[in-house]
Formats: sequence, C-alpha cells, structure tokens
Amino acid sequence: MNVLALVAAVVIGLCLAMTLAWALQRRTGNGGWADVVWTFATGAAGVAYALTPTAGYAPGDRAWLVAILVGGWSLRLGSHLWRRTAGAAHEDARYAEFRREWGDRFQPRMFAFLQAQALASALLTLAMLAAARNPAPFPAWSDVAGMALLALAVVGEGVADAELAHYKADPAHRGGVCDEGLWAWSRHPNYFFEWLGWLAYAVIAIGPAAARPLSWIALVGPAFMFLLLRAALCSTTTGRGSAPSSPCRPARLPRETPHEPDRLRRPRRRAHAHPRRRGAPGRRLFGRPRAPPARRGNAG
Repeated sequence: MNVLALVAAVVIGLCLAMTLAWALQRRTGNGGWADVVWTFATGAAGVAYALTPTAGYAPGDRAWLVAILVGGWSLRLGSHLWRRTAGAAHEDARYAEFRREWGDRFQPRMFAFLQAQALASALLTLAMLAAARNPAPFPAWSDVAGMALLALAVVGEGVADAELAHYKADPAHRGGVCDEGLWAWSRHPNYFFEWLGWLAYAVIAIGPAAARPLSWIALVGPAFMFLLLRAALCSTTTGRGSAPSSPCRPARLPRETPHEPDRLRRPRRRAHAHPRRRGAPGRRLFGRPRAPPARRGNAG
C-alpha cells in the first residue's frame, strides 16, 4: 500500500463514521452525538496514519509518539463530549438551532453537514500524517516542543471544560456567562487550547526536516482549525453560557444575570437658562432695553 491509497482509505472511513453519526443522532434526536463520533473517528484516523506501514515506511519511535499523542487527545475530548451529551437534558444548542432553521429539511441537510465534517477531518489529519512520517533522527527538539505543546493543550482544555461544567452545575448561574478561572482570561479558552494542540503536530512535522514539502502540509491543521473555530464562534450560540458571544458581537457581555434586573438610567436633564427675572439689569422688558443702575463710587 502506498500513501495515497492510505489517504483514500482514511477518507472513506471518515465518511462512513459520520454516516453512522447521522444515523445515531436521528435515532436519539440529539445532534450532540455527532461531535462524539467525529472526535473518536479523527483520533482513529491519526493513529492509522502513524502506525500503518506503507511502501518505504515502517512505524518508528516518532510514529508511536504521534499515535500516543493523538490517542490521548481523542480519548480525553471524546469521553468529555460523551458524558456531556449523555447527561444533557436538551439537545446541543447548535444542533437545536439547525433543527429550527432547517425545519423539514433537517435530516438531509444534517447528513450533508456531517459529510462535510468528515472531509474537514480528512484535511486536518494530514498534519498527523506529516508529523508521524518525519524522517529526521529521533528525538529532535521539535519532538520535545510538540509533545509539550500538546500536553499543555490537553491539560488546559480539560481544565477549561471542568470549570465550565462546574459553573453550569450551579443553579444560581443559570442564564449567566462564565467568567471564572481560565474563562476570566479568554472568552473561549477551550477553543484556544484545541487550536494549540493542532499546532503541536506542525512543530513535530516541520522541525529539522523543514526542507521536505510534506512537512509543510502540517500547517494545514492549525490553519484550518483556526477557521473552523472562528466559524463556530460566529454561530448563534456558544458553550460559555446561554447568551450570544462571538467576534461578530460585542467582546464583553454584561455581568448581570437574569436574576438581577438591569438598573434604569435616569434621563439627563437639559441645562435650561434660568427664567428671566422681571427687572433684572441689562434685560429687555417688553422689547425695550433698560439701562443698568449707576454704580455708587466711594466719596472722594
């Protein structure tokens, strides 16, 4: 098997996985299960790219490193999405919005949407392919840097997800916007760490073998993930709370919650001139000016 045949097999596998995701969300009535399937399928594709032998390639130490990093990321995020979806009383807000917007055409449009996600995953996982097949001697500085970046990304995203889940679990925060912990520093720290993880594969892939054209393909991963996350931020809802927030909207939301009514501002009073007093010096009385009284000087 050559590399192109492996890529074709992975693309077909991703499309089949997202077809399964479509059938699962149709059966359960919850589109959030599509995110669970996408995460596990993307992780499986990355591991396949790293450990599948092809013509002129046998998995080495770097390939096993990439497979472990991909598997750790996929298991952490996929299990988090699984617990969140299984324990949710309502459908994920994004898919609920799609369901309202698409109406009777929801299922066919959802199928096309999930197939587009499969193609997006096929494009993203090219970064894993390039990282695993970097022929430079192992270990290199780029391997250590990439491993540190991905470890930071997985831990940071896990902390952000735990903080958001803890915030939402408090009934007093219902309808509010999380502004605690990492969420006080960034509007979407989970998205930032997710992007950082995809940057790690590019660091491993490019490293000392920067002259190889295949290495630079890894930049597709973080670049495309940035576009996907930005598009998600411009959607109608966000996971941070029930209020809208995105680059397409104001950067900061008010800290008041629906339990605290907004304070009404008093209207500003216009500065009116004092009413003219009758007989005031220098004023007109009935259209005729009146001379001011003469000053009394000191006696000489």
